[in-house]
Amino acid sequence: GTSSLWASGETEKDLSSLDVFGTTGTAPVGTRQPNPFGLFDVHGNVLELCADAFDQTFYNKSAEVDPICEVFEPDRDGYRSCRGGSWQADALLCRPAFRGYRKEVIADYATGFRVIGEPKSGFPNVAVEDKAQSQSDNNGNKTGSSRMNPSTETPESAPAVATSPFDGEKAVQLQQKWSAFLKVPLSRELDLGGIKIVMNLIPPGEFEIGSTEEERAAALASATASGDVIGRYVDSVAKEFPRRKVRLTAPFYLSIHEVTQEQYQAVMKASPSFYGETGQGAKYISDPKNKLPVENVSWYDAVTFCNTLGAQTSLPASYQIENDLVRRLDNGGVRLPTEAEWEFACRAGSVGQFSSESEEAINQLVWHQKNPRTPERHIPETVGTKQPNGFGLFDMHGNVAEWTQDETEGLYFEKLHRDLLINPFGSSRDSTRATALFVAKGGDFGRNLWACRSACRIVQHGDTLNSVMGFRIVVSIPQVSAELDSE
Repeated sequence: GTSSLWASGETEKDLSSLDVFGTTGTAPVGTRQPNPFGLFDVHGNVLELCADAFDQTFYNKSAEVDPICEVFEPDRDGYRSCRGGSWQADALLCRPAFRGYRKEVIADYATGFRVIGEPKSGFPNVAVEDKAQSQSDNNGNKTGSSRMNPSTETPESAPAVATSPFDGEKAVQLQQKWSAFLKVPLSRELDLGGIKIVMNLIPPGEFEIGSTEEERAAALASATASGDVIGRYVDSVAKEFPRRKVRLTAPFYLSIHEVTQEQYQAVMKASPSFYGETGQGAKYISDPKNKLPVENVSWYDAVTFCNTLGAQTSLPASYQIENDLVRRLDNGGVRLPTEAEWEFACRAGSVGQFSSESEEAINQLVWHQKNPRTPERHIPETVGTKQPNGFGLFDMHGNVAEWTQDETEGLYFEKLHRDLLINPFGSSRDSTRATALFVAKGGDFGRNLWACRSACRIVQHGDTLNSVMGFRIVVSIPQVSAELDSE
């Protein structure tokens, strides 16, 4: 809790009461005074290895909640962060803020470690809002991060977390139980002046993201056999592996439909869609176009929509947008889903390639290249005309591909060094327009079924505009804090 150079104060004399530094060797642990948490030797004695990969720019782009560096910095592959300084270091290198690094396969006489344990191993955390982190501007508007800090224990009265696999009936039960526990509605609406965005509650849970080696091989075989060899789709299959366990610690609301043309028009006063009333593809659509998904929108258009909708519905901005830089904020506003949130919601407890496994059921879920309503041309369809998945979400497979919040780079999954990912958010929190690549999910009406799988991840430049790219939105549930504080 201190803000001084060391936990003991601002001078080296203060530090000498706590730790061993600037000497000729290590000392027995616990021979100096502990810090206020009762921890010994956090300054000096030996440098302590951390789980994190080392990246000296990590805090410029990390999550504000539970930051964990998963990807090694270029040119420092295999280096881990170290903290605390050592017996051979001077006092300034023993400060709490000092960050060292060591090659993970090398041992030396000044480096050690300590361990942690979780009070209830195996229980996904439930998020608790840290109200002290909220900030306001001069007008009283919330501008800072109202962080969702995970508790180390799930309250005993909380429902079971949604741990895959589970079926559609169980998915509904989990939604109902978490709705009752949190005292929030199972569904909520954002009213745009008579035009409404309906959102369903998605419970916290655990699942495996990505594809198995067998699924990846089958997807590549399907792509090759169908002649569907567009580079970004085939190349994306390599980026689905290896499959990793993910823990999502906080419930959230997700729109049950892709954002429609009329919803986008109501918020942004613009109609960018190729298949919109004024778009070049309007002649191919005979149905009313207002219920078609909006498309031909970039990632930057999507996050701008989120901020604008938030302002119209009295929710804080989720993105700080300054010229060509976008920073994600943790504040309970309207935002895009992370890739992990999107895939968990899409799977709805399934562990296969789709949220349903029979071919007949899949075709009831998905608008894709092989089952168009108008065989002479592939076009987007009115949202909600196929069956929903277990969480009551429509068009998670097919219709239009959907932007997620995550920036990514290269073989992101392969670079991750942890087997359990907690609330993963991509490779950076700050995105620069000239270089940033983002993940889109779900496939689209013009692709074969293999490209509409739950795990399929298409990497696109954030400025990409085309007639198969849309999005849906998330709103966090800040009310979680009040319920958990009372436990």
